[in-house]
Amino acid sequence: MSTTSATPEAIVAAVEAVYNAQEVERIMALFHPEIVFFWNGQPAGRGLADLRRWHEERFGRPRPDYRIRKRLHAAAGDALAVEWEASWTDPATNSEWQTYGGEMWTLQEGRLREWHAYAQLYRRDRGASAWTAVL
Repeated sequence: MSTTSATPEAIVAAVEAVYNAQEVERIMALFHPEIVFFWNGQPAGRGLADLRRWHEERFGRPRPDYRIRKRLHAAAGDALAVEWEASWTDPATNSEWQTYGGEMWTLQEGRLREWHAYAQLYRRDRGASAWTAVL
């Protein structure tokens, strides 16, 4: 995916659509080959091979009802700030999951070159009324 001439809003919408499809190959096309990425302030990987492993760990099992919504909060030059929320049900346990987070993206050559993501994850077990913070 080349986002060189796209508006910040269009870039965020395209990323949201690809993540909702849960297709790792399409997700990988969003990122620059020299991607550096961080999760909750900690280095998570460098390069497409690390990024692929990271995504396969998260999208390796189908989540039929997985939905993510991303919203642009700020854009300046090649930098974007995005807020997101996602939800799904684990088919194996029937537990419900919700996560909320923020991201900072730096683009290069129309792809994400640096990705900083921060998230809070919650689970609600079958039959429970309360959500439990997990991460």
